[in-house]
Amino acid sequence: SLSTLTSLTLFGLQDLYGAHSTGTDVLWAGLPFIAPAIHLSMASRVSSALLYAIGLTQLIAGSLKEYEDLIVALANKPKELYAIRQVLRWSRWKSPVFDTRKWMRDWERALAILWGTYVHRSSKSNFHVVVAKE
Repeated sequence: SLSTLTSLTLFGLQDLYGAHSTGTDVLWAGLPFIAPAIHLSMASRVSSALLYAIGLTQLIAGSLKEYEDLIVALANKPKELYAIRQVLRWSRWKSPVFDTRKWMRDWERALAILWGTYVHRSSKSNFHVVVAKE
């Protein structure tokens, strides 16, 4: 549960799979994690993307050695880990990862564009919609 996560100090991820919804839950609970950016699979890159989006890129490890070194370093530097947790605590309120209202507005806008395109198209061919960042 999320309440259990708040009693932990650091979350370690398996290097092959990273984290998706678990990573999001962990960050929302205020618990930083070390992301292994070792593999090239989409699944393993999600955790790095989450940390990038929330502004904690110093927790993205480029190798297994760096991953291990980061965990050991933070375990031995509680003040540094505390500072990272404080950054996370405040940055999650500004991060697009947790901006549900904006996500819903964008999603609804995309659906409206798709529906309008479908209804008004002259042929039954496929179409693509690209929504640019504001």
